[in-house]
Order: sequence, then structure tokens, then C-alpha cells
Amino acid sequence: MFLSGLQSPDFRTICLFRAEYSDVLPGLFVEVVRMCASLGMVGLGHIAFDGTKLKANASVRQTRDKEGLEKEIERIKEQMKEMVQASANLDKLEDQIYPDGDGSEMAEELRGKEYRLKRLQEARGVLEREKLEKVNVTDTSSRLMKDSRDVVQPNYNGQIAVDDRDQIIVAADVSQNATDHAEFEPMVVSCQTNKCTDNIQI
Repeated sequence: MFLSGLQSPDFRTICLFRAEYSDVLPGLFVEVVRMCASLGMVGLGHIAFDGTKLKANASVRQTRDKEGLEKEIERIKEQMKEMVQASANLDKLEDQIYPDGDGSEMAEELRGKEYRLKRLQEARGVLEREKLEKVNVTDTSSRLMKDSRDVVQPNYNGQIAVDDRDQIIVAADVSQNATDHAEFEPMVVSCQTNKCTDNIQI
């Protein structure tokens, strides 16, 4: 609201802006909080903390455990092997039909399989590295969480701290933890780091 001068830009505009200036936005947020504090808009330590589930841009159907990942990886490898063999058998015929081609074109279907295989292997790496039971292939950073409707799906846990005087947001974060319990202390530290107040009473 501050940056846009109370205008209402389209969500795509906000997304593009955030992506383009992702390196400077956190510092700008802190500057705004400190400016509000210097203007007396931030109170004396009465801050409300809360979290909300933010749906990841990923389907729960794309969530796999280790066994599921291994099965799909092997299945796709086998499909790719069959496709490469079939392509090799047709090379001579295609060279006759398309004499202007350089012979290096990859079938669209094979490109899709290669991309899927890469995503599956990345997901397997995250599963093993972070010792997870399940991981989402589309968005390996998201975690299965129950939302306010009791629906379990790939989500993030958005955290926010708001000062009670003028409802100024003094800290915000996004977490992979399903509950808010572990986020309280980091949010208090964020408030102190942002120097919105020197006296947070818990």
C-alpha cells in the first residue's frame, strides 16, 4: 500500500515487481518499520503474532514418498529408453521426409520426459537431504499442512507480527513448519532486529 500509493495493482504486477526487486525488498521493509517507529506509530511492545497457511502452487497429487519417487523415476527412464529406440528406428525415414532438418531435433514428448525426470530427481534429493517422509515434485519447498478448512495440501506457513497502536506490520516471514509454535521466538527476534521497539514484553 505504501509503495503503490494506495493504488490497487494487478496481482501479476505485484508478482513481477517482487521478483525484480527481491534483493532490496527486505531492507526496504525494515526501513519502513523503523520510519513508522520514529514517527510514533509503533507502540511500546504490544505486538500480535499470527500465522496462516498459504497454498503452494502445487497439487497434492504430485506429493510422493521415496518409494513413489523411485517407481516413477524408473518408469520414466524406461519410457525414455523406448522412445529413443523408436526414434532411432525412424531416423532414416525422417531424414528422407525432412531433408532440411539437421537430425538433432528432439521429440517434444521426450523433452517433457526429460523435464519430468529432472524434477523427480530434484525431489528425491530434497527428500533425502532433509530427511522428509514425503515431498511435492512440483514445489519441493512446500510442505503438507492442514489449513483452516482441515484440508491437507502443499502449503507454506505465513507469519506476521502487528503492532497494536496503528496496526503496523513490524515483521513477516514464511515458514515450512506446519504449526506456529516454533515460529514465535524467530518472530520476536525479527521484531527486535527490525528495531520496531526495544522493549517487547512477552
